[in-house]
Amino acid sequence: QNELVRGSRLRFCQRWTLVIEEKQNIQSVLPPGPAVPLNVWDERGLRKCLNLTALNKHGRIYDDAYFSCLSWSRCENKLLYIAEKKTESPNASSGDVRTLGKIDRSVYREDWGEALSQKSSPVLCCVDLRTGTHSVLQGAPDQVSPGQALWSLDGESVFFVGWFHEPYRLGLNFCTNRRESESEHSLFFSLNPISTLGVDTVYCFHVFIIKHLICPEYIVGGFAGVYESLPSCCWSEDSQRIVFSSAHKNWKVRLSTFIRKNIEFYTMIIYFNGKLISFCFSVNYRGSTGFGQDSILSLIGQIGQQDVKDVQRAVQFALQTDATLDPERLAVFGGSHGGFLSCHLIGQFPDVYRACAVRNPVVNAATLLGTSDIIDCSVGMHFSYEQIPTAEALATMLERSPITHAAKMKCALLLMLGGRDRRVSPHQGLELYRALKSRGRTVRLLWFPEDGHSLSRVDTQTDCFLNMVLWLQQHL
Repeated sequence: QNELVRGSRLRFCQRWTLVIEEKQNIQSVLPPGPAVPLNVWDERGLRKCLNLTALNKHGRIYDDAYFSCLSWSRCENKLLYIAEKKTESPNASSGDVRTLGKIDRSVYREDWGEALSQKSSPVLCCVDLRTGTHSVLQGAPDQVSPGQALWSLDGESVFFVGWFHEPYRLGLNFCTNRRESESEHSLFFSLNPISTLGVDTVYCFHVFIIKHLICPEYIVGGFAGVYESLPSCCWSEDSQRIVFSSAHKNWKVRLSTFIRKNIEFYTMIIYFNGKLISFCFSVNYRGSTGFGQDSILSLIGQIGQQDVKDVQRAVQFALQTDATLDPERLAVFGGSHGGFLSCHLIGQFPDVYRACAVRNPVVNAATLLGTSDIIDCSVGMHFSYEQIPTAEALATMLERSPITHAAKMKCALLLMLGGRDRRVSPHQGLELYRALKSRGRTVRLLWFPEDGHSLSRVDTQTDCFLNMVLWLQQHL
C-alpha cells in the first residue's frame, strides 16, 4: 500500500496457523494475533491442540522465571498455568462515564519491575484436556499475585506461591530475600479451600519459603533460608517432603525438608581459574544471602562502608596468604551492587587497583531513590511504604555513594550500561562517566539500548565479555 504523506510503500503481513491432524486434515485454523496454541503430544503424535486465548478469559500467558508454570496433574488430564488477568476494553457506546473511568487505557498499571514489565496481575488457570475447557481459578485474596503453581501428588490440591502487591508492587526479579512486615510474606497458607474446579480443591499455603524459614525450632544444621523457586518435581513419593536447592554460606546446597523434620545438606562447590587472571574470587561480605537474617540486617544503614571493608579485607588476606599473587596487577569487576562495590574500591583505595569493569553500577544512592523498581533496597536503610526521605537521609545516602570518591579514582574504568534498565537507571553510570571524563581519566562506556539490568541478550553478553577481557588485558 502506498503512503502518500511519506512517499513510501507500506507492507502488511498476517500469519494464520493451521493445525493438521494425523491424516493431513485441517483440524482448526488459528487467526492472526496474540493467540497461544497449546500442543499436547504423546507417543502417537499430536494429542490435543487448544487455543488458550480464544475464549478471552485471560490475557498473555506468563513464561518468566518467577510466576510462570506448566504443571500436570497426576492423571495428566489437567494442566495449570499462569496468565495475565483479563482487562476490559473501554466501550464508549455504553455511555457510562464512571465505567469508562475505571477501564481507561491511560490509567497507570503497576507491574513487577525489571524484566517483568508486562506482568501486572497474574491469575491461576487450569485447562482440562478431556473437555478442552479452561478456567480461571477464583477465590485467591485480592492483595495476592499467584505463581509457581504445583499439583499435589494425589491430584486433589493445588499449591502456589503468593506475592503481596499492596500498597504497591516492588521489583521482584533477583529479589528473593526481601523482608517485609510480619503479616506480609512471599508465601502464605490457608486450610480453607479458595476455589473448586471439578473435584479438585485449590489451596494456598505458607511455609515461609524465600523468607529465611522463620521456624528455628524445626530446623537443624544452621539453615539460612531459601532463595530459589521450587522445582517442578519437588515432592517426595510419600508427599511428606519437598526437595529444593538454596544457598548455605559459601555453597549451593540441595535440601530435603518437611516442616517438622530435619534438613539434609548436600554440598556442591563450583570454581574456576582463568589464564588471563591468575586468581579470581567472589566475596560473601556481611549482608549476603546464605548466612541468616542477622547477617542480612547487619548491612542496613552500612552500605558503602561495611560491605566495602569486607571485600577489601578479603583482598588483603588473599595477597598475604598467597605469594604467587601480584599486588601490582589487581582488577575488580561487578554488576549492580557489585558495581557499586567495585566503584567504591577504586575510589577508596585508588592505589590498589589498576583496572575496573562494571555493569549497570549504583553510583549515587540518593538519585537512585525514586527511579529504581526496588526502592526498598536502594535506600540502604530500614524501609516502609509510606516513608519520605529526609534531607539528612539523602545526605547520608550521597555520602555513602561511590560518586563522592570520583575525584580520587585513578584506574582505567569500563562501564557497560543497559538503556532499558529499570533496576538501576543507566544515568547512574553516565553520572560517573561524565565525572571521570571531566577529570581526564581513562574511561570507556558501552551502551546497549535494547537491554535491561542483567545485560542478558546473547549479543550483549558476547560484547561485554570480549570487551572486558580486552580491557583487562590492556590495562593489567
